[in-house]
Amino acid sequence: MYHDYRQPQVFDRRKFKYREDAVHEGFECSGQLRLFQKFHLQHPWPTLAVIFAKGERYSTLVAQRRFEQGRRAGFAQLLFNPPAAFVKKIHLLSKASATARTAW
Repeated sequence: MYHDYRQPQVFDRRKFKYREDAVHEGFECSGQLRLFQKFHLQHPWPTLAVIFAKGERYSTLVAQRRFEQGRRAGFAQLLFNPPAAFVKKIHLLSKASATARTAW
């Protein structure tokens, strides 16, 4: 697993599987979980188009699931969540960039 601890990055397909949710927010692993000890530069998507398509797909799936659960966004969420998400992503990108610079 990589340092962010969210999802495994390298795994044995025989011992690992995502849960059946449309959006894979969890996983089950019958093997041992370990962390990389050193920085690993990854390129999981071949183009920006693939990244944007994946983002669109997952945002739609999450919105559909929340709608089915009866959850609705209020005015404050519509106003503040998009800028907050942007700031969060910029912060994470700057942290990742700094980590990559120190790893080399």
